[in-house]
Amino acid sequence: MRIIRRLYDALLEEHLATYRQMVFVSGPRQVGKTTLLGHLVGEDRT
Repeated sequence: MRIIRRLYDALLEEHLATYRQMVFVSGPRQVGKTTLLGHLVGEDRT
Protein backbone atom coordinates (compact mmCIF):
# COMPACT_ATOMS: atom_id res chain seq x y z
CA MET A 1 0.00 0.00 0.00
CA ARG A 2 1.31 3.44 -0.91
CA ILE A 3 1.19 6.00 1.91
CA ILE A 4 0.58 9.58 0.85
CA ARG A 5 2.72 11.93 2.95
CA ARG A 6 0.66 14.67 4.57
CA LEU A 7 1.72 18.05 5.91
CA TYR A 8 1.36 16.94 9.54
CA ASP A 9 3.36 13.68 9.21
CA ALA A 10 6.66 15.33 10.15
CA LEU A 11 5.04 17.21 13.04
CA LEU A 12 3.61 14.00 14.50
CA GLU A 13 6.86 12.09 13.98
CA GLU A 14 8.85 14.80 15.73
CA HIS A 15 6.42 15.04 18.65
CA LEU A 16 6.34 11.27 19.21
CA ALA A 17 10.13 10.98 18.94
CA THR A 18 10.77 13.88 21.31
CA TYR A 19 8.08 13.59 23.96
CA ARG A 20 6.72 10.02 23.62
CA GLN A 21 3.32 11.39 24.65
CA MET A 22 -0.17 10.63 23.48
CA VAL A 23 -1.42 12.55 20.47
CA PHE A 24 -5.03 13.27 19.56
CA VAL A 25 -5.79 13.02 15.87
CA SER A 26 -9.25 14.05 14.77
CA GLY A 27 -10.92 14.47 11.43
CA PRO A 28 -13.75 13.26 9.25
CA ARG A 29 -14.39 9.60 8.64
CA GLN A 30 -12.27 7.62 6.19
CA VAL A 31 -9.46 10.09 5.66
CA GLY A 32 -6.65 7.81 6.88
CA LYS A 33 -6.19 8.68 10.57
CA THR A 34 -5.71 5.07 11.66
CA THR A 35 -3.53 4.28 8.65
CA LEU A 36 -1.31 7.29 9.36
CA LEU A 37 -0.81 6.42 13.01
CA GLY A 38 -0.25 2.75 12.23
CA HIS A 39 2.43 3.76 9.75
CA LEU A 40 4.12 6.06 12.28
CA VAL A 41 4.34 3.38 14.97
CA GLY A 42 5.45 0.70 12.51
CA GLU A 43 2.36 -1.50 12.30
CA ASP A 44 1.90 -3.32 9.04
CA ARG A 45 -1.86 -3.34 8.51
CA THR A 46 -1.88 -5.00 5.09
